[in-house]
Amino acid sequence: MTTLAKTYLHFGFGPEARAVLGLLPERDQKTDVLLVLADVLDDRRVAPDGLFTGQSGCPSGLALWSALAQPDQVEETDADAVLQSFSHLPRHLRQQLGPRLSRQFNGLGQHDLASGILRAVDRSTDTIGPSHDLAAAEIETATGHTEAAVEKMEKVVATDSEFSPEALIKLIDAHEAKRRPLRPDMPELAGAYAAEHRLGELGTDLLRVHAVSLAMVGRFDEAFQALAGISDPGTEVARDSGTNSVLDLLTDNADDVTFLTFVLPRAKSGGTAVSAPLDIRIAERLLALGFAEQAYAILDHAKSRPLSEKDRLLRAEIALANGLPHRAMIEVLNLTSREASEIRARAMRANGDFETAGQVLLEAERPEIAARNLWLGDAWDRLPTTEDPRYTRLAELSAQLAKQIETDDASPPLADARTLLDDSLSTRSGIDEILGVLQVPGRLE
Repeated sequence: MTTLAKTYLHFGFGPEARAVLGLLPERDQKTDVLLVLADVLDDRRVAPDGLFTGQSGCPSGLALWSALAQPDQVEETDADAVLQSFSHLPRHLRQQLGPRLSRQFNGLGQHDLASGILRAVDRSTDTIGPSHDLAAAEIETATGHTEAAVEKMEKVVATDSEFSPEALIKLIDAHEAKRRPLRPDMPELAGAYAAEHRLGELGTDLLRVHAVSLAMVGRFDEAFQALAGISDPGTEVARDSGTNSVLDLLTDNADDVTFLTFVLPRAKSGGTAVSAPLDIRIAERLLALGFAEQAYAILDHAKSRPLSEKDRLLRAEIALANGLPHRAMIEVLNLTSREASEIRARAMRANGDFETAGQVLLEAERPEIAARNLWLGDAWDRLPTTEDPRYTRLAELSAQLAKQIETDDASPPLADARTLLDDSLSTRSGIDEILGVLQVPGRLE
Protein backbone atom coordinates (compact mmCIF):
# COMPACT_ATOMS: atom_id res chain seq x y z
CA MET A 1 0.00 0.00 0.00
CA THR A 2 2.76 2.45 0.93
CA THR A 3 4.59 1.74 -2.31
CA LEU A 4 1.41 2.32 -4.33
CA ALA A 5 0.84 5.61 -2.48
CA LYS A 6 4.40 6.71 -3.29
CA THR A 7 3.83 5.86 -6.93
CA TYR A 8 0.69 7.99 -7.00
CA LEU A 9 2.59 10.84 -5.35
CA HIS A 10 5.41 10.54 -7.86
CA PHE A 11 2.95 11.18 -10.68
CA GLY A 12 1.17 13.98 -8.79
CA PHE A 13 -2.04 12.14 -7.85
CA GLY A 14 -2.68 13.43 -4.34
CA PRO A 15 -6.30 12.29 -3.85
CA GLU A 16 -5.49 8.75 -5.01
CA ALA A 17 -2.51 8.52 -2.69
CA ARG A 18 -4.62 9.78 0.21
CA ALA A 19 -7.29 7.17 -0.55
CA VAL A 20 -4.75 4.35 -0.58
CA LEU A 21 -3.14 5.49 2.67
CA GLY A 22 -6.57 5.57 4.25
CA LEU A 23 -6.79 1.83 3.79
CA LEU A 24 -3.79 1.14 6.04
CA PRO A 25 -4.73 -0.41 9.39
CA GLU A 26 -2.20 1.72 11.26
CA ARG A 27 -0.47 5.04 10.71
CA ASP A 28 3.11 5.91 11.53
CA GLN A 29 5.36 8.92 10.91
CA LYS A 30 6.13 7.84 7.33
CA THR A 31 2.42 7.61 6.62
CA ASP A 32 1.89 11.08 8.05
CA VAL A 33 4.61 12.47 5.79
CA LEU A 34 3.00 10.87 2.75
CA LEU A 35 -0.41 12.26 3.71
CA VAL A 36 1.02 15.78 3.98
CA LEU A 37 2.67 15.39 0.58
CA ALA A 38 -0.67 14.26 -0.84
CA ASP A 39 -2.36 17.36 0.58
CA VAL A 40 0.39 19.58 -0.85
CA LEU A 41 0.04 18.07 -4.32
CA ASP A 42 -3.73 18.52 -4.14
CA ASP A 43 -3.32 22.13 -2.90
CA ARG A 44 -5.20 21.35 0.28
CA ARG A 45 -4.79 23.34 3.47
CA VAL A 46 -2.26 21.69 5.79
CA ALA A 47 -2.56 21.91 9.57
CA PRO A 48 -0.59 24.90 10.91
CA ASP A 49 1.34 22.63 13.26
CA GLY A 50 2.06 20.03 10.58
CA LEU A 51 5.27 18.19 9.87
CA PHE A 52 6.78 20.81 7.54
CA THR A 53 5.77 23.91 9.47
CA GLY A 54 8.46 26.58 9.90
CA GLN A 55 11.16 24.79 7.91
CA SER A 56 11.25 26.92 4.76
CA GLY A 57 14.62 28.29 5.85
CA CYS A 58 16.27 24.88 6.00
CA PRO A 59 19.13 24.37 3.52
CA SER A 60 17.57 21.18 2.17
CA GLY A 61 14.57 19.81 0.32
CA LEU A 62 12.46 20.58 3.41
CA ALA A 63 12.49 24.23 2.40
CA LEU A 64 10.52 23.46 -0.76
CA TRP A 65 7.88 21.27 0.86
CA SER A 66 7.55 23.56 3.86
CA ALA A 67 6.89 26.50 1.53
CA LEU A 68 4.25 24.52 -0.35
CA ALA A 69 2.63 23.20 2.83
CA GLN A 70 2.45 26.55 4.64
CA PRO A 71 2.35 29.34 2.02
CA ASP A 72 1.09 31.88 4.55
CA GLN A 73 3.91 31.27 7.02
CA VAL A 74 6.89 31.62 4.70
CA GLU A 75 9.03 34.39 6.16
CA GLU A 76 12.69 33.52 5.74
CA THR A 77 13.11 31.20 2.79
CA ASP A 78 16.34 29.58 1.65
CA ALA A 79 15.91 30.51 -2.01
CA ASP A 80 18.86 28.41 -3.19
CA ALA A 81 17.53 25.33 -1.40
CA VAL A 82 14.04 25.86 -2.85
CA LEU A 83 15.35 26.27 -6.42
CA GLN A 84 17.74 23.34 -6.17
CA SER A 85 15.09 21.01 -4.75
CA PHE A 86 12.53 22.18 -7.29
CA SER A 87 14.95 21.57 -10.18
CA HIS A 88 15.42 17.97 -8.99
CA LEU A 89 11.69 17.22 -9.12
CA PRO A 90 10.38 15.09 -12.01
CA ARG A 91 9.45 17.17 -15.02
CA HIS A 92 5.70 16.64 -14.63
CA LEU A 93 5.80 17.74 -10.98
CA ARG A 94 7.70 20.88 -11.94
CA GLN A 95 4.96 21.67 -14.45
CA GLN A 96 2.26 20.94 -11.89
CA LEU A 97 3.71 22.77 -8.89
CA GLY A 98 5.82 25.48 -10.56
CA PRO A 99 3.16 28.09 -11.40
CA ARG A 100 1.53 27.79 -7.98
CA LEU A 101 4.87 28.09 -6.18
CA SER A 102 5.94 31.00 -8.39
CA ARG A 103 2.73 32.93 -7.70
CA GLN A 104 3.14 32.25 -4.00
CA PHE A 105 6.64 33.75 -3.82
CA ASN A 106 5.72 36.60 -6.13
CA GLY A 107 2.89 37.51 -3.78
CA LEU A 108 5.44 37.64 -0.96
CA GLY A 109 7.59 40.08 -2.92
CA GLN A 110 10.28 37.53 -3.79
CA HIS A 111 10.15 38.22 -7.51
CA ASP A 112 13.58 36.80 -8.36
CA LEU A 113 12.76 33.49 -6.73
CA ALA A 114 9.39 33.42 -8.49
CA SER A 115 11.07 34.05 -11.85
CA GLY A 116 13.68 31.39 -11.16
CA ILE A 117 10.99 28.80 -10.52
CA LEU A 118 9.27 29.61 -13.81
CA ARG A 119 12.58 29.35 -15.66
CA ALA A 120 13.02 25.90 -14.17
CA VAL A 121 9.58 24.99 -15.50
CA ASP A 122 10.48 26.37 -18.94
CA ARG A 123 13.50 24.08 -19.13
CA SER A 124 11.29 21.06 -18.61
CA THR A 125 8.69 21.63 -21.34
CA ASP A 126 8.07 23.17 -24.73
CA THR A 127 4.38 23.70 -23.96
CA ILE A 128 3.41 26.65 -21.76
CA GLY A 129 -0.01 26.32 -20.13
CA PRO A 130 -2.35 29.05 -18.90
CA SER A 131 -1.27 28.59 -15.27
CA HIS A 132 2.31 29.36 -16.29
CA ASP A 133 1.23 32.43 -18.29
CA LEU A 134 -0.84 33.71 -15.37
CA ALA A 135 2.10 33.34 -12.98
CA ALA A 136 4.39 35.09 -15.49
CA ALA A 137 1.84 37.90 -15.90
CA GLU A 138 1.76 38.48 -12.16
CA ILE A 139 5.54 38.76 -12.07
CA GLU A 140 5.47 41.23 -14.98
CA THR A 141 2.84 43.29 -13.17
CA ALA A 142 4.79 43.31 -9.92
CA THR A 143 7.97 44.41 -11.67
CA GLY A 144 6.29 47.18 -13.65
CA HIS A 145 6.16 45.55 -17.09
CA THR A 146 2.50 46.27 -17.70
CA GLU A 147 2.46 45.74 -21.47
CA ALA A 148 3.95 42.26 -21.21
CA ALA A 149 1.61 41.40 -18.32
CA VAL A 150 -1.49 42.49 -20.26
CA GLU A 151 -0.43 40.44 -23.27
CA LYS A 152 -0.05 37.30 -21.15
CA MET A 153 -3.34 37.87 -19.30
CA GLU A 154 -5.20 38.30 -22.59
CA LYS A 155 -3.69 35.03 -23.73
CA VAL A 156 -4.92 33.25 -20.59
CA VAL A 157 -8.41 34.74 -20.95
CA ALA A 158 -8.58 33.47 -24.54
CA THR A 159 -7.86 29.87 -23.43
CA ASP A 160 -11.26 29.66 -21.64
CA SER A 161 -9.59 27.54 -18.99
CA GLU A 162 -10.04 27.34 -15.24
CA PHE A 163 -7.54 30.20 -14.96
CA SER A 164 -9.42 32.51 -17.34
CA PRO A 165 -11.76 34.12 -14.77
CA GLU A 166 -8.87 35.08 -12.50
CA ALA A 167 -6.87 36.35 -15.48
CA LEU A 168 -9.87 38.45 -16.55
CA ILE A 169 -10.08 40.05 -13.10
CA LYS A 170 -6.41 40.97 -13.20
CA LEU A 171 -6.69 42.16 -16.81
CA ILE A 172 -9.55 44.57 -16.11
CA ASP A 173 -7.83 45.82 -12.95
CA ALA A 174 -4.63 46.45 -14.93
CA HIS A 175 -6.53 48.35 -17.63
CA GLU A 176 -8.28 50.46 -15.02
CA ALA A 177 -5.09 51.25 -13.09
CA LYS A 178 -3.34 52.51 -16.23
CA ARG A 179 -6.48 54.01 -17.82
CA ARG A 180 -5.99 51.80 -20.84
CA PRO A 181 -8.93 51.47 -23.27
CA LEU A 182 -10.92 48.29 -22.83
CA ARG A 183 -12.34 46.15 -25.59
CA PRO A 184 -16.11 46.67 -25.90
CA ASP A 185 -16.82 42.95 -25.46
CA MET A 186 -15.05 42.74 -22.08
CA PRO A 187 -18.09 43.76 -19.97
CA GLU A 188 -20.18 40.96 -21.48
CA LEU A 189 -17.40 38.43 -20.87
CA ALA A 190 -17.02 39.60 -17.27
CA GLY A 191 -20.78 39.42 -16.77
CA ALA A 192 -20.89 35.87 -18.13
CA TYR A 193 -18.10 34.74 -15.83
CA ALA A 194 -19.74 36.52 -12.89
CA ALA A 195 -22.98 34.62 -13.49
CA GLU A 196 -21.16 31.32 -13.94
CA HIS A 197 -19.02 31.67 -10.82
CA ARG A 198 -21.45 33.63 -8.64
CA LEU A 199 -21.23 31.02 -5.86
CA GLY A 200 -17.50 30.41 -6.21
CA GLU A 201 -14.45 31.98 -4.63
CA LEU A 202 -14.06 34.49 -7.47
CA GLY A 203 -17.76 35.38 -7.71
CA THR A 204 -17.62 38.68 -5.82
CA ASP A 205 -14.50 39.92 -7.62
CA LEU A 206 -16.05 39.04 -10.97
CA LEU A 207 -19.13 41.09 -10.06
CA ARG A 208 -16.85 43.98 -9.14
CA VAL A 209 -14.83 43.95 -12.36
CA HIS A 210 -18.05 43.56 -14.35
CA ALA A 211 -19.24 46.89 -12.92
CA VAL A 212 -15.82 48.48 -13.44
CA SER A 213 -15.59 47.28 -17.05
CA LEU A 214 -19.02 48.77 -17.80
CA ALA A 215 -17.85 52.12 -16.42
CA MET A 216 -14.66 51.91 -18.47
CA VAL A 217 -16.65 51.74 -21.70
CA GLY A 218 -18.95 54.58 -20.61
CA ARG A 219 -22.00 52.52 -19.59
CA PHE A 220 -22.36 54.14 -16.18
CA ASP A 221 -26.04 53.40 -15.66
CA GLU A 222 -25.40 49.66 -16.07
CA ALA A 223 -22.26 49.93 -13.95
CA PHE A 224 -24.17 51.27 -10.94
CA GLN A 225 -26.83 48.60 -11.44
CA ALA A 226 -24.10 45.96 -11.38
CA LEU A 227 -22.72 47.41 -8.15
CA ALA A 228 -26.15 47.09 -6.58
CA GLY A 229 -25.87 43.34 -7.20
CA ILE A 230 -22.94 43.08 -4.77
CA SER A 231 -25.09 42.90 -1.68
CA ASP A 232 -24.33 39.63 0.10
CA PRO A 233 -22.83 39.66 3.62
CA GLY A 234 -19.06 39.69 3.49
CA THR A 235 -18.88 41.51 0.16
CA GLU A 236 -18.54 45.01 1.61
CA VAL A 237 -14.86 45.36 0.70
CA ALA A 238 -15.47 44.42 -2.93
CA ARG A 239 -18.54 46.67 -3.14
CA ASP A 240 -16.66 49.67 -1.69
CA SER A 241 -13.69 49.04 -3.99
CA GLY A 242 -15.96 48.75 -7.03
CA THR A 243 -17.89 51.89 -6.11
CA ASN A 244 -14.67 53.87 -5.73
CA SER A 245 -13.47 52.67 -9.13
CA VAL A 246 -16.75 53.46 -10.90
CA LEU A 247 -17.02 56.91 -9.29
CA ASP A 248 -13.39 57.58 -10.19
CA LEU A 249 -14.09 56.75 -13.84
CA LEU A 250 -17.32 58.76 -13.73
CA THR A 251 -15.50 61.83 -12.42
CA ASP A 252 -12.79 61.57 -15.05
CA ASN A 253 -14.75 60.58 -18.14
CA ALA A 254 -18.48 61.23 -17.89
CA ASP A 255 -20.13 64.26 -19.45
CA ASP A 256 -21.55 66.87 -17.08
CA VAL A 257 -25.15 65.62 -17.20
CA THR A 258 -24.18 62.00 -16.51
CA PHE A 259 -21.80 63.05 -13.76
CA LEU A 260 -24.46 65.12 -12.02
CA THR A 261 -27.10 62.40 -12.47
CA PHE A 262 -25.17 59.97 -10.27
CA VAL A 263 -23.28 62.32 -7.97
CA LEU A 264 -26.03 64.70 -6.84
CA PRO A 265 -28.06 61.95 -5.11
CA ARG A 266 -24.91 60.94 -3.25
CA ALA A 267 -24.48 64.53 -2.09
CA LYS A 268 -27.86 64.24 -0.36
CA SER A 269 -27.68 60.71 1.05
CA GLY A 270 -24.00 59.83 1.40
CA GLY A 271 -23.61 56.15 0.56
CA THR A 272 -20.62 53.86 0.26
CA ALA A 273 -17.40 55.12 1.82
CA VAL A 274 -15.30 56.91 -0.77
CA SER A 275 -11.57 57.53 -0.53
CA ALA A 276 -10.47 61.01 0.53
CA PRO A 277 -8.71 61.90 -2.76
CA LEU A 278 -11.79 60.85 -4.75
CA ASP A 279 -14.11 62.87 -2.49
CA ILE A 280 -11.95 65.91 -3.18
CA ARG A 281 -11.99 65.37 -6.95
CA ILE A 282 -15.77 64.94 -6.99
CA ALA A 283 -16.21 68.09 -4.92
CA GLU A 284 -13.83 70.03 -7.17
CA ARG A 285 -15.83 69.11 -10.26
CA LEU A 286 -19.12 69.99 -8.55
CA LEU A 287 -17.67 73.33 -7.55
CA ALA A 288 -16.47 73.99 -11.11
CA LEU A 289 -19.99 73.26 -12.36
CA GLY A 290 -21.49 75.73 -9.90
CA PHE A 291 -22.83 73.25 -7.34
CA ALA A 292 -20.98 74.64 -4.33
CA GLU A 293 -23.54 73.51 -1.74
CA GLN A 294 -23.51 69.92 -3.04
CA ALA A 295 -19.70 69.97 -3.16
CA TYR A 296 -19.61 70.91 0.51
CA ALA A 297 -22.09 68.11 1.29
CA ILE A 298 -19.82 65.56 -0.42
CA LEU A 299 -16.91 66.61 1.78
CA ASP A 300 -19.14 66.84 4.86
CA HIS A 301 -20.11 63.16 4.61
CA ALA A 302 -16.52 62.27 5.47
CA LYS A 303 -16.09 64.80 8.25
CA SER A 304 -15.44 62.00 10.77
CA ARG A 305 -12.03 61.33 9.21
CA PRO A 306 -9.06 63.65 9.81
CA LEU A 307 -9.11 66.50 7.29
CA SER A 308 -6.03 66.98 5.17
CA GLU A 309 -4.85 70.46 4.18
CA LYS A 310 -6.21 69.88 0.68
CA ASP A 311 -9.60 69.00 2.22
CA ARG A 312 -9.63 72.19 4.25
CA LEU A 313 -8.54 74.40 1.36
CA LEU A 314 -11.31 73.01 -0.84
CA ARG A 315 -13.90 73.42 1.91
CA ALA A 316 -12.77 77.05 2.21
CA GLU A 317 -13.10 77.54 -1.55
CA ILE A 318 -16.61 76.15 -1.39
CA ALA A 319 -17.49 78.43 1.53
CA LEU A 320 -16.34 81.44 -0.49
CA ALA A 321 -18.41 80.27 -3.46
CA ASN A 322 -21.43 80.03 -1.14
CA GLY A 323 -20.85 83.60 0.10
CA LEU A 324 -19.61 82.51 3.53
CA PRO A 325 -16.25 84.25 4.03
CA HIS A 326 -16.30 83.71 7.81
CA ARG A 327 -16.61 79.94 7.33
CA ALA A 328 -13.74 80.09 4.84
CA MET A 329 -11.57 81.80 7.45
CA ILE A 330 -12.39 79.06 9.97
CA GLU A 331 -11.53 76.29 7.47
CA VAL A 332 -7.99 77.65 6.95
CA LEU A 333 -7.37 78.49 10.59
CA ASN A 334 -3.73 77.71 11.56
CA LEU A 335 -2.76 76.86 7.98
CA THR A 336 0.38 78.69 6.84
CA SER A 337 0.66 77.79 3.15
CA ARG A 338 0.48 80.37 0.37
CA GLU A 339 -2.84 78.89 -0.78
CA ALA A 340 -4.32 79.36 2.70
CA SER A 341 -3.10 82.98 2.80
CA GLU A 342 -4.71 83.71 -0.54
CA ILE A 343 -8.01 82.28 0.69
CA ARG A 344 -7.81 84.43 3.82
CA ALA A 345 -7.21 87.47 1.64
CA ARG A 346 -10.20 86.64 -0.54
CA ALA A 347 -12.37 86.19 2.53
CA MET A 348 -11.26 89.56 3.92
CA ARG A 349 -11.87 91.16 0.55
CA ALA A 350 -15.38 89.67 0.51
CA ASN A 351 -15.93 91.40 3.85
CA GLY A 352 -14.67 94.69 2.39
CA ASP A 353 -11.41 94.68 4.35
CA PHE A 354 -9.09 95.34 1.38
CA GLU A 355 -6.24 96.77 3.44
CA THR A 356 -5.88 93.69 5.65
CA ALA A 357 -6.25 91.44 2.61
CA GLY A 358 -3.39 93.27 0.96
CA GLN A 359 -1.20 92.86 4.05
CA VAL A 360 -1.89 89.12 4.14
CA LEU A 361 -0.93 88.83 0.49
CA LEU A 362 2.27 90.76 1.09
CA GLU A 363 3.20 88.23 3.77
CA ALA A 364 2.38 85.45 1.28
CA GLU A 365 4.80 87.02 -1.21
CA ARG A 366 2.11 87.94 -3.74
CA PRO A 367 2.97 91.61 -4.29
CA GLU A 368 1.00 92.10 -7.51
CA ILE A 369 -2.29 90.97 -5.96
CA ALA A 370 -1.42 92.73 -2.70
CA ALA A 371 -0.97 95.99 -4.58
CA ARG A 372 -4.50 95.85 -5.95
CA ASN A 373 -6.02 95.23 -2.52
CA LEU A 374 -3.96 97.94 -0.84
CA TRP A 375 -4.97 100.38 -3.58
CA LEU A 376 -8.65 99.50 -3.11
CA GLY A 377 -8.17 99.87 0.66
CA ASP A 378 -6.80 103.43 0.26
CA ALA A 379 -3.44 102.32 1.73
CA TRP A 380 -1.59 104.06 -1.09
CA ASP A 381 1.53 104.70 0.96
CA ARG A 382 2.04 100.96 1.59
CA LEU A 383 1.99 99.68 -1.97
CA PRO A 384 4.88 97.26 -2.65
CA THR A 385 7.33 97.68 -5.48
CA THR A 386 6.27 95.41 -8.34
CA GLU A 387 7.37 94.67 -11.87
CA ASP A 388 4.13 96.24 -13.09
CA PRO A 389 4.26 100.01 -12.36
CA ARG A 390 0.57 100.60 -13.01
CA TYR A 391 -0.60 100.38 -9.40
CA THR A 392 2.12 102.79 -8.30
CA ARG A 393 0.75 105.31 -10.79
CA LEU A 394 -2.82 104.55 -9.73
CA ALA A 395 -1.88 105.24 -6.11
CA GLU A 396 -0.33 108.57 -7.06
CA LEU A 397 -3.40 109.61 -9.05
CA SER A 398 -5.76 108.48 -6.30
CA ALA A 399 -3.85 110.46 -3.69
CA GLN A 400 -4.01 113.56 -5.86
CA LEU A 401 -7.74 113.20 -6.41
CA ALA A 402 -8.30 112.70 -2.70
CA LYS A 403 -6.91 116.07 -1.82
CA GLN A 404 -9.67 118.41 -0.81
CA ILE A 405 -10.10 121.51 -2.88
CA GLU A 406 -8.83 124.41 -0.84
CA THR A 407 -10.55 127.71 -1.40
CA ASP A 408 -9.66 131.12 -0.10
CA ASP A 409 -12.63 132.73 1.56
CA ALA A 410 -11.12 136.15 0.82
CA SER A 411 -10.97 135.39 -2.90
CA PRO A 412 -13.47 137.23 -5.02
CA PRO A 413 -16.31 135.05 -6.36
CA LEU A 414 -14.92 135.10 -9.91
CA ALA A 415 -11.49 133.87 -8.76
CA ASP A 416 -13.11 131.16 -6.63
CA ALA A 417 -15.16 130.01 -9.62
CA ARG A 418 -12.05 129.93 -11.79
CA THR A 419 -10.27 127.78 -9.16
CA LEU A 420 -13.20 125.37 -9.06
CA LEU A 421 -13.19 125.11 -12.83
CA ASP A 422 -9.45 124.40 -12.91
CA ASP A 423 -9.83 121.75 -10.19
CA SER A 424 -12.69 120.19 -12.11
CA LEU A 425 -10.58 119.96 -15.23
CA SER A 426 -7.70 118.45 -13.21
CA THR A 427 -10.05 115.91 -11.60
CA ARG A 428 -11.47 114.86 -14.94
CA SER A 429 -7.97 114.52 -16.33
CA GLY A 430 -6.94 112.35 -13.35
CA ILE A 431 -10.00 110.12 -13.71
CA ASP A 432 -9.34 109.73 -17.43
CA GLU A 433 -5.77 108.69 -16.69
CA ILE A 434 -6.92 106.16 -14.07
CA LEU A 435 -9.35 104.63 -16.55
CA GLY A 436 -6.61 104.57 -19.15
CA VAL A 437 -4.26 102.69 -16.81
CA LEU A 438 -6.97 100.18 -15.92
CA GLN A 439 -7.71 99.51 -19.59
CA VAL A 440 -4.12 98.72 -20.56
CA PRO A 441 -3.95 95.11 -21.87
CA GLY A 442 -2.82 92.68 -19.20
CA ARG A 443 -4.60 91.36 -16.17
CA LEU A 444 -4.58 93.39 -12.97
CA GLU A 445 -5.09 90.93 -10.15
